[in-house]
Amino acid sequence: MSLAARAMQYSIRKDSRVLDTMAAAYAEKGDFEYAGSMEREALAAQGVESQSELAAQIRSRLALYAAHQPFREDDSAALGK
Repeated sequence: MSLAARAMQYSIRKDSRVLDTMAAAYAEKGDFEYAGSMEREALAAQGVESQSELAAQIRSRLALYAAHQPFREDDSAALGK
């Protein structure tokens, strides 16, 4: 979490991938309200809409956080299966 926070500082809260990562960390800790806020910020970041796959992933995680569920990669996807 501290590394993601540092990356967020360096990106001046404008890098959607960094904000998305930070949102996942907060959701994992159970702070779904702040995680959702960070995801909305990630969607508002300049250029994210031109990256349709990333925007779709962020919207998907935003829905998870609204349902008070953390984002976790499927184990088989994480292992490259």
